[in-house]
Formats: sequence, structure tokens, C-alpha cells
Amino acid sequence: MTLTELIDRLTEIQEEHGDIEVLAAFQPNYPLIAEVQAITTVSEHDTATLYIAVGDGNEYGHKNLWCDDQIDIDDDSDEA
Repeated sequence: MTLTELIDRLTEIQEEHGDIEVLAAFQPNYPLIAEVQAITTVSEHDTATLYIAVGDGNEYGHKNLWCDDQIDIDDDSDEA
């Protein structure tokens, strides 16, 4: 994902949902949720890469966090 793609996606979400909380999920199998703690740009040999650092999280997330779209989870659903 490029920075432009990320900005476009975040803009769409902000327009639909407003200023909502941002968390990060990692590992697709048994996804864990963590707080975004830092955004750092590293420049090396005429290229740059953006890193989003996460931490302070130990809750499991929903299995569909990798669908790259909006998901709706019913309160009565115990599927994770």
C-alpha cells in the first residue's frame, strides 16, 4: 500500500464515520489488536518508507480484519 492509497482510504472512512479511534491489527490467524504509538519515516539510499509502530495491545480481533472493507459485527455474535 502506498501513502496515497492509505490517505485515500482514511479519507473515505473519515467522511463516513467522522473522527474515530484508530487501532492496528497484526497476524491474520488469531489477530491481535494494538494501539498505534508512532509513525516514523526512514530515508535510506534515495527511498523512504513509512513505519507505523504498534504496542500495548493484547486483545484478539475479529477474523475478518483482513477483508480491507467495512465489516459489521452483531452484538449477539460470539464468532471472533
